Amino acid sequence: MKRLFPVFLTSLALACTQTGTTTDAGSNSDGDAGVESPYVDYVVDGCEHMNEGPDLPTVTAVADVAALGGDAGTDTVLSVEHGRTTINLVPFQGAQGGYLSFSWAPAGADAQLWIAVEQEGVTLEVLHMGSAHAPTASIPRDQLPAGCGSDPRKVGHLYVFELSAGEYTLRVGPTSNTSISVVAVDSSEEE
Repeated sequence: MKRLFPVFLTSLALACTQTGTTTDAGSNSDGDAGVESPYVDYVVDGCEHMNEGPDLPTVTAVADVAALGGDAGTDTVLSVEHGRTTINLVPFQGAQGGYLSFSWAPAGADAQLWIAVEQEGVTLEVLHMGSAHAPTASIPRDQLPAGCGSDPRKVGHLYVFELSAGEYTLRVGPTSNTSISVVAVDSSEEE
């Protein structure tokens, strides 16, 4: 029996790490507020703005990235401010989605762009000069740290990107949603 006990503990530890109890983000799928995470402040701030606003101008995505800029005007420009933006989506790749443009001029040297999406299952991709930038973190709701409390509007997915200053394109979808709500913020403004 003495020989089996260390094997049992090792098996138990492996089982706990493989069941999704803890994630790479340091969060916990049970929403345990006591768990430390580098993203907990983003979730708290995202929930605050999802629920309290302020509401920023609604924008509408375009189905063809070539339609951005020029005559597209400001209706296709995502605001990176402390507020909630509704993005109306268009028919896109057999579902809903589209493209928006945004400018990124971070306030701090190590700033990250974080985008909290209220709806679950929405895919975001950042493009710059034809190249996709993978997110530093892409965390679905069940792996986010607690932070929304009893607020009715929650963060469904958190994306974190490390970008240098410049002009970018945000690709949304394809998704079944006809519109989504997002909060996009410069992380250095949170410090």
